[in-house]
Amino acid sequence: MDRQPPGQRRLDAGCGAGRNVPCLLRGAADLVVVDLSVASVSKVAARFPAVIHAARASVLRLPFADASFDLVTCDGVAHHTPDPAGALREVARVTRPGGWIYAAVYRAGTPYSYLYRYLGGPLRAARRLEERGAPRAVDRLAFAGYRAASRLLKPGRTGDEASLRSIYEDYFQTPIASFHERAWVEETLAAAGVRVEQIEPHQNVWRVLARRAGG
Repeated sequence: MDRQPPGQRRLDAGCGAGRNVPCLLRGAADLVVVDLSVASVSKVAARFPAVIHAARASVLRLPFADASFDLVTCDGVAHHTPDPAGALREVARVTRPGGWIYAAVYRAGTPYSYLYRYLGGPLRAARRLEERGAPRAVDRLAFAGYRAASRLLKPGRTGDEASLRSIYEDYFQTPIASFHERAWVEETLAAAGVRVEQIEPHQNVWRVLARRAGG
């Protein structure tokens, strides 16, 4: 962000609770944030009422004209949609020629990819049964186990019970999560007219810095 020129129009496509907003505001002339969750959009708009524009929208169908933004972030969002390639195409579509894209997508073959499938699968099935009236014993035990493991393995992680519950829900109860090879990321962006400038593994994701062709 420090290398970006001032006065840009920027978009956070899938803003969540707004963790990227303070960074994106630096030097921006205009910042737009969207999320499918009304609660997330409302929370971010309340935190930054005077400096951003917030709206509910899907990353699969962004309500913006082509080439609307100088810089677009899509951080941990595409892999939670039914069409991750389509999400990246939409991000590319609204980025101006020569503009920048930062994306993070889940990596295939990580420990988390197996945990999501082989541990999360039964937990999601148990949640569906619990929603139909079964006792919530499995969910309570699973969250207690996650809480204990998190505090043992990641002692530096801070947060209250609600924060831990939010992470647990994201990791194991999210109904859609896809995991991708590096080649898929590069080929998908290339097909959308985007050149990958830098890609690196970071924990469970590929961190991707890319630039729209032209400009």
